[in-house]
Amino acid sequence: MNVLGKKVADLNGNVTSLNFSPEKNTATVEETDVGMFGTVIMTVTFWPPVDPDKKTGQYSEFGYTMRPDGTSLSFTMDGVWTEKDQGVWKVQGIALAEDGPKVFVDMEYEFATKSRKGELFELA
Repeated sequence: MNVLGKKVADLNGNVTSLNFSPEKNTATVEETDVGMFGTVIMTVTFWPPVDPDKKTGQYSEFGYTMRPDGTSLSFTMDGVWTEKDQGVWKVQGIALAEDGPKVFVDMEYEFATKSRKGELFELA
């Protein structure tokens, strides 16, 4: 059973702010040219680690898009972060847009460059 459909967009975002606390870490991310979603601005949350090695935890996003046709929508995403290397966190999850589209997100944050890159796939 294959649950991933075709790739719908590449991600190439900039982390514009970071906030750290014992309870959670948050960031603001901005991206342009995210396929059918256009320009995307979001707040992301890296929740505390849940494993003994402190390298994996819950991840969430709430954001807003401005589509190429001028319409806009909000979305949420939930997933998991895993520390891949020092300062590099891999995130995978499912994003749900308010008008129905669901996509699987596979991306990496690199905190030294304040960037994130990845891909969006349709869910079958």
